[in-house]
Amino acid sequence: MIRREPVDVPRDHWGRPKIDGTAYTRASTLAKTLDDTTALSNWKSRMAVLGMSRNPDLVALAATTSASDTKALDAIADRAKERAGSTSGRDTGTSIHAASEMVDYLEDVSHLPADLMRDALAYQKACEWEALTPILAETFVINDEVGAAGSFDRLMYDEQNERYVIADLKTGSKDDPKHVLRYQGLSWATQLAIYAHGTPWIGQTVGWSDLDAAPPDLTRAVILYIPRGSGVCHPLWIDLEVGWEAAQLASKVHRIRKAKVAA
Repeated sequence: MIRREPVDVPRDHWGRPKIDGTAYTRASTLAKTLDDTTALSNWKSRMAVLGMSRNPDLVALAATTSASDTKALDAIADRAKERAGSTSGRDTGTSIHAASEMVDYLEDVSHLPADLMRDALAYQKACEWEALTPILAETFVINDEVGAAGSFDRLMYDEQNERYVIADLKTGSKDDPKHVLRYQGLSWATQLAIYAHGTPWIGQTVGWSDLDAAPPDLTRAVILYIPRGSGVCHPLWIDLEVGWEAAQLASKVHRIRKAKVAA
């Protein structure tokens, strides 16, 4: 039966995990260090434009705000993007994550909205197809080598290869997984490699054997990608050796960005 180790992770005022006095970068944040964010920035700009065009009150608010008040203008831009629907996908993704846990815990999902139920059952079917058995959910790990920490969705037992693997559920608006991998594959591989090389923490550091599991495979992990509302789940196997190389480079870049360069 799948287990979940409830853990209250202490955090600093930036929301970063802070364990025994050490603040860790979120694994998801570090994983995006090497990303080309052009497409994301363009999308955010489009959402802001659409939101402003459809909401005269925000146009009036922006027109009466000083150009030097960047904090207020940023808030207006965020509200415009939200009204254009920029956060709806995120909220739906959160629901799909919750529904996937319900099927793993053998809970009834028949009362869920039809689209959500189909996505949850697609996740379940993909796990069965790949012979993946969920062992642990929302396991928090720390990785001192790259200074990152975070929780991953599942530790799975890969029955075909008799190994434990890191698994993460991702959702998106694109139906084609190849398109998604083109833009997000590297950050996904980086993030999952950080988890695979990490140490479990449940109020104190423990070994995988303390969680009735074995260390996860360090060469491959799996993304379970669901285009929101599609009723389809794509298992995408990820190269963790590339991901770990990227994680180590990202850690160096992250550290250098903080360095003082003035003589």
